[in-house]
Amino acid sequence: MIQRIQSIYLLAIVVVNALLLTIPFGAHAQSGEDLLIQNNHFTLITVAATTLIAIYTILQFKNRPKQLKLVKMIGALIITFSVAAHMAVHESLFSFSIDALKETIRLGMIFPVISLILAFLAHKAIKKDDQLVKSVDRLR
Repeated sequence: MIQRIQSIYLLAIVVVNALLLTIPFGAHAQSGEDLLIQNNHFTLITVAATTLIAIYTILQFKNRPKQLKLVKMIGALIITFSVAAHMAVHESLFSFSIDALKETIRLGMIFPVISLILAFLAHKAIKKDDQLVKSVDRLR
């Protein structure tokens, strides 16, 4: 059903992704200008796909195995976004400098972590719900 806790977690992912569209996720390492998702097409596509899949997953409340697969896909897209955002900020995957991180990380980089935690919680809730349904079926 739509009012289950996993639907709340998935709806929260949609809200967090909507916030990510308005808040900068970083600043360019050389120029210092704020980076929004709209500036990088790949990050925009991954956030849009994550949002659409989360909405679709909410509507698939009767098919829990499919929901589990979709939530795993959401987690993979969130990790992909995080790597792409890091590459957009630092122009390299392996440039780690503590001073550079302090200057380039913005509030928006917290949102993928929050989304990933919410996806994990949704996955856990869907598994718990599926186990509950299976145990009730055994009693019949």
